[in-house]
Amino acid sequence: MGWVEPEHDIEVDDGDLAGSRTELDPRLLSEMWVEVLERKGRMWGEVYSGSMRPLIRVQDRVLVCQVELERVRVGDIVLFWSGRQLVAHRVLLRWRNRGAWVLLQKGDFNLGAAIVQADSVLGRVEAVKRDDRVVDLLAGGSRWVQVALALYGLGLLSLRLVLRLLSHLPGLNDLEQRLMGEWVHLLPNLWVKRLLYKQAGYANHGDQGA
Repeated sequence: MGWVEPEHDIEVDDGDLAGSRTELDPRLLSEMWVEVLERKGRMWGEVYSGSMRPLIRVQDRVLVCQVELERVRVGDIVLFWSGRQLVAHRVLLRWRNRGAWVLLQKGDFNLGAAIVQADSVLGRVEAVKRDDRVVDLLAGGSRWVQVALALYGLGLLSLRLVLRLLSHLPGLNDLEQRLMGEWVHLLPNLWVKRLLYKQAGYANHGDQGA
């Protein structure tokens, strides 16, 4: 999931970064956004990639709140630096390495996962706003959907590993490509559609942005 798109306005309630469209470098825009997040402790941002579908779609807005790494749990969505980009992906596993937290993260729509170090994490996504609806990701049934999506992601990673091992056998070299098709997204779509956007209550997070 990408973050601040250079063609989009950056809207900040106190006007610190408010302005019209700009051609500033995307990294600079992201750094400006992060500065406001660090000052205010919470910020809404617009999403412009689909790596967290179906839960978070392009042009959805997400509320990011600063959080201590000790409070980040499996299933949470964290915002972190990935090179020059801000990315928000789900935490599948977490552990300590020489006293520092390390996270295994994955986009719900992606098949691959990667490690993110604690010093790259900027905050946790706590709500999603689509049109006039806001879903609190930490409350009630929403929280259990987050855990289920994380466990499902781990299951897909394990399945890919097994398929890659089997692909070395004669006649099975394309097994992963044949089996890891669109079907892997059917169950997450069902969970999100029925348990979040239809049944879960919508929360009022006050300052929701435009």
